[in-house]
Amino acid sequence: MALRTETTPVRSAPRRIRGSRGAVVAASLLWLSAAFVSAGFALDLTAAHRAGTRLSDALEAAAREGARSTGIARATNAFGVSDAVWTEGLNATDITDVRLDVDRTESDTIHVRLSGLTTAPVRFGKLLGRDIAVVARQSEAIRYPIDMTIVVDASFSLHRNGGLPALRDAVAEFVGQFEEDVDRIGLVTYSTWAAERVELRRDFRGPIAASLAQLSPITDAATDEGLRVAKQSLANAGQRATAERVVVLFTDGPPTAYADRFPMPDRTSPAYFDGIVAAYINGPSYRGLFSSADGRKVRYFSDSGIAITTDNASYATSVAPKYLPGKYRVDGHNIRAQAAAHAQNRANLLRADDTTLYVVGYRGRTPEPEHRADVPDLAFVRRLANHGGRLDRGAPAGRAVLAGQPEDLGPAFARIADDILGNAVRSEIR
Repeated sequence: MALRTETTPVRSAPRRIRGSRGAVVAASLLWLSAAFVSAGFALDLTAAHRAGTRLSDALEAAAREGARSTGIARATNAFGVSDAVWTEGLNATDITDVRLDVDRTESDTIHVRLSGLTTAPVRFGKLLGRDIAVVARQSEAIRYPIDMTIVVDASFSLHRNGGLPALRDAVAEFVGQFEEDVDRIGLVTYSTWAAERVELRRDFRGPIAASLAQLSPITDAATDEGLRVAKQSLANAGQRATAERVVVLFTDGPPTAYADRFPMPDRTSPAYFDGIVAAYINGPSYRGLFSSADGRKVRYFSDSGIAITTDNASYATSVAPKYLPGKYRVDGHNIRAQAAAHAQNRANLLRADDTTLYVVGYRGRTPEPEHRADVPDLAFVRRLANHGGRLDRGAPAGRAVLAGQPEDLGPAFARIADDILGNAVRSEIR
């Protein structure tokens, strides 16, 4: 019997390719070198980017400040910006070749353009023969014109709390922050009724100061009428397409009067009267019915329906409406509540017209016990201003600031001016 044998094949060892290990090592070294150099250049780029960011921030801040302050150095430069303003602010940031360009457009917008260079040290750029990277940036700030009406509460409490002299000074400093050849500012005052004292105009400082010097406070605070006349004043001036629309309200107490169409008692002609009703600062007493044109008190109506008026005085009797609109009883509590509601409605109408409302509330010295209610309510003035957008986030958000004493009025108005000017400047970085 033949024996069967099986043969197991033996695999031969793989042939080693001469030099393959060296090629792998060389490729690895090349890859590592490239990665190292790339990382180095990335560090250089990062350093340049940081230098560019610092340069951009410095140029933006300087351009914005210059756009806000275009009138400070008007005698030095045709458009009011002096090179010295920038040099002082930019030297510390190692900026060179600073260039300034200012121009004003037909729409009264002022464009402030700043450009400059800075450097960043490089490490791997030295391989290309560079010791530093030069970074250039340009920033442009645009100052938009402002159309503004200042509304002053001229009720008698302003005399009683000693705030009138400080108010005159504070408003003078406030309007001095704005530019007479770019901005337009007017003045409205209100007590029992409201009136435009200075129409919106460019040369506003003198007329506003003169009007406030003649201001003589009387009783009542028809805040709604002050805001209504302010809105009308802005409309009468004509809207500039690029202008920021602003109303600044000063008040030292809650509303005590308001305007509406009031139903007169039965068998009285006219059946309705478009006027103002007023109450005292506290209690249920009714003070009277008044003409919205001049604040004169309506004593009664003649047989032909003509209003017979007298001076604005509390001792004179006055005809009373049959009821307040909404069929509220005619008394002090309801009049004050409706006065606040009407003021809020007028503030809302301003915002619907894309106008920002700011409020300065003044408390003054501690009033006598019978006048303790005659101070601004913080919650109320914040609602009027839509402070921080809390009332309506979709409407222009203003600010309400309270001043406790006469010396606080200046800083309060300055804070409002800072907000207004800040909102009127926009910047662009290239």
